[in-house]
Amino acid sequence: MKKVVHLFTPGLDSYLANYFLTKQEEEGKIELKRVYFNLDSKYSHLELDFLRQFYSDDSGMFLDFVEVLEHLKIRELEEDDAHVPNRNLLLVTLAAAKHDPDIIYINGMKDDRVSDNKKEFFEKVSEVLSMSMEKEIVVTSLFWEKEKTEAITEFIDDGGPRFDLVLKTYSCFDKIVNRENVMLYEYNNGTFHSKPGEIPNTYNTLGTFPIYGCRACPACYRRFCALTAANVFIPFLDFDMTQQYKTKIDENKHPHRFTSVQSFSHFSKYYKDLQKKKIHNVDIKTTEKKTKKKENSRAGNK
Repeated sequence: MKKVVHLFTPGLDSYLANYFLTKQEEEGKIELKRVYFNLDSKYSHLELDFLRQFYSDDSGMFLDFVEVLEHLKIRELEEDDAHVPNRNLLLVTLAAAKHDPDIIYINGMKDDRVSDNKKEFFEKVSEVLSMSMEKEIVVTSLFWEKEKTEAITEFIDDGGPRFDLVLKTYSCFDKIVNRENVMLYEYNNGTFHSKPGEIPNTYNTLGTFPIYGCRACPACYRRFCALTAANVFIPFLDFDMTQQYKTKIDENKHPHRFTSVQSFSHFSKYYKDLQKKKIHNVDIKTTEKKTKKKENSRAGNK
């Protein structure tokens, strides 16, 4: 049986990978070890706080589900935008040294933009680690050939719980873990998947759910765009950002991401107009109440 290490995080990509790797573990195909590296970065304590909500006991100690490793501190290497050069190279090297696995899964996607999270990079890393460890080690991802929205569609088609994609994932650039109950929406026919060229135009409410994240940063925005593939639309607080990103994605290179961005942009305009209508209706009702109050007051003075 293959020994597998999964580099685990609270992110959406990691949740998707863990879903499919756990199925392999339950089928007896692999021996799975989930590892989270506490890098002491500007966001590490927030990720740990989020993970504790789902994977720790009452005392705050992490369960066997995920192992938290403290071997690597990179705060001094961290750039202003939280990027750490060669971070993934450092992580897979330490994972190999710690657990001597046959396979290391990292959460790379076809539409990733980071240079050390691409298929070609990890093919080279696999060669170096295999030479160093004197055994074959494969560093790979389940999703090299899929864009993020394609992976979500596969998850949904497999029967995965779509609301867990909302409730159990986190990616945000704010300095605290925000949690707010928010009304969610879905495409009105209930079957929408993010297919190139298909943009929803009407929506139904799904109910109020706890949403983690500030709902106004690029990390939240990218997560919300991807979740349109699960037919979940979450209101975003920075409308201008939703419109600016419409021109940043190459439709030919990443057609599924392009469609998710267009879909979310359309929803954001719908939601903005909806809020305007609500404010307008409140103003009308307030005016009517004031008018009626004045009329009653005049009638009483006669």
